[in-house]
Amino acid sequence: MLQGETLIAGTGGLTAYSPWFEACGDAATFAIEVSGRMSGSPSPGTMEVRVQTKRLEDSDAEASTLDRVGGGFWWAVASGVPEADPVTVSVARYLGFKELVRFQYLLATVSPAKEFWAHSRMLPPMWEGNCIACAVETELSNRAEATF
Repeated sequence: MLQGETLIAGTGGLTAYSPWFEACGDAATFAIEVSGRMSGSPSPGTMEVRVQTKRLEDSDAEASTLDRVGGGFWWAVASGVPEADPVTVSVARYLGFKELVRFQYLLATVSPAKEFWAHSRMLPPMWEGNCIACAVETELSNRAEATF
């Protein structure tokens, strides 16, 4: 069974977004597994993933793109590597989440006459529940359980 998403960029490239999901902490580590991509020489394209965040009342256009810890956006998954290569897993840590989070996928073609594709899946995020709201909610939940 093939799990994940296959994104195909035409000659003009592609920008795609994941659905918004709730941020469960102030910091998180995300991982993406890239199990296939178009090969060729010279490289036909690249895949870049960015992390965006916003408040519930903000529009999608008001979302901010986070810098990963250590600088830069997330990662660029380069093509030109044979499809038979092992699965690539890239990991990045982020701070400063608002209420909602989503991923932005950018596929760019290097050669305007070629298309580019990549197959990937996001692995479950590892949230760091260090925010005050999370600590208060946990404390209230613990107190409620203790009263029964």
